[in-house]
Amino acid sequence: MEMIARGASPAAKSTETQMVPRCAPRSWYAEACVVPAAKGVPACSRSPVIEHPDGLVAAPVVTLVNPFPPRRLALAPGDRVRLSTSVKAVARSWLACAYSLSLKDLRLVTVVRRADNTTRRSAPVLGSSTITTQVVVTTADDGAVVYVEASRKECPAAPTRILSTNTLETGGTILSVSTATPPLVAQDMKPPIVKGILWPPTELGKPVTLTVTATNGGGGGRLLSSATVSTNISYQWLNATRFNAAHEEWAVMDGETGPTLELKFPRPVCFASDCGRLG
Repeated sequence: MEMIARGASPAAKSTETQMVPRCAPRSWYAEACVVPAAKGVPACSRSPVIEHPDGLVAAPVVTLVNPFPPRRLALAPGDRVRLSTSVKAVARSWLACAYSLSLKDLRLVTVVRRADNTTRRSAPVLGSSTITTQVVVTTADDGAVVYVEASRKECPAAPTRILSTNTLETGGTILSVSTATPPLVAQDMKPPIVKGILWPPTELGKPVTLTVTATNGGGGGRLLSSATVSTNISYQWLNATRFNAAHEEWAVMDGETGPTLELKFPRPVCFASDCGRLG
């Protein structure tokens, strides 16, 4: 009688042999076979498969960099826009330490996901921190979301939707396509210039009104009544949720899309312990 042992992966020469990181977990099993001398046909038995996540390549942690894509974009059917997104990427090791991810290891793809969940995907861009895509919209694109997926070049099957912040807000642009929207003649080629935010001296705990002053010099225009008019500026107020400016986490304030923001219960910048005592 002859004994034969087989496994899912080649046997290591030493217990100290390190596994090369992979995109998917490794699966292991043991198989033992007995070959009766009389028959010469092996009879085998296999153990349950055990999955080991050790050795996985760390997924990239990808966030947007300024200027952020618009939260919403109003277009007319047939409008063509050029959407550009820039990111920074880090990876986390098994020690949960972050380190820079080389651009040569990064893949970016722009995705247009319609309300019916059908998608259009751009050609992948490799080795770059910026991806630019031309999008021509129809009425079927009303309500679609445009965003970017990032993945390691060697792991295309595990894309990660990029984030605009460390919160749940994602870096996507919602398209609003309507025949009531003046057609786009020229797209703005640079973001508006923000001159500053003003607010009057306010007593602690009293309502306060913030006003931002911005000018649009991007060169964009829309066709309105046979004349070209400058594109409007869109606004989105963000709320900082941490004190440490080096590690700010921002949350988008819902519905606050004008140049003026009214706060009924403002709170001063403070450490968490101090803010807690203020109630």
